[in-house]
Amino acid sequence: MDDLTGLLADLVSIASINPMGRALVGPEVLETRLTGYLEDWFGRNGITCRRQPVAPGRDNLFAKFESPGSARTLLFDVHQDTVPTDGMTIDPFRPRIEDGRMWGRGSCDIKGGMAAMLAAVARLCSERPPRAASVVLACTVDEEYTHTGASRLAQTAHGADLAIIAEPTLLDLVHCHKGALRCKIRTRGVAC
Repeated sequence: MDDLTGLLADLVSIASINPMGRALVGPEVLETRLTGYLEDWFGRNGITCRRQPVAPGRDNLFAKFESPGSARTLLFDVHQDTVPTDGMTIDPFRPRIEDGRMWGRGSCDIKGGMAAMLAAVARLCSERPPRAASVVLACTVDEEYTHTGASRLAQTAHGADLAIIAEPTLLDLVHCHKGALRCKIRTRGVAC
């Protein structure tokens, strides 16, 4: 198993279930254990990271590759939580490879994208290419239910010029955003 596949297997084996508003409890619920693993992983790879508290037991985690002289910053965003394991017929946290694919909760949504982004940031930090943009990697919480981690991230100034979100939307490249706009409109005149 290569390093990237091993990293993905580690991530899949760490439960980070979003309770989706239900009263689920236990070590497999919430992102706490995964956040701790990521913090240790960054430390082992010589990458500074910091936590951003979002809710009890739920912290966003940020790491940064600072490129000297770069005027551009790229934001990588990946969420830490997965949907619950209801209806799964395999052990969700015992990753296995079958027919060239990894199986286990979160292997596609979202831990495959997370492993790729972690590897990219680690490579940037070790190789330090001279013309690279600076990169902020945001590992956010609660994407699967109320997006509190992304909302908290949006309130934080990271100065990103561009963002790449590791969300496997039908495995298509998507050039759009999700959000809401609420406004009041006042008009004057006579209704017909």
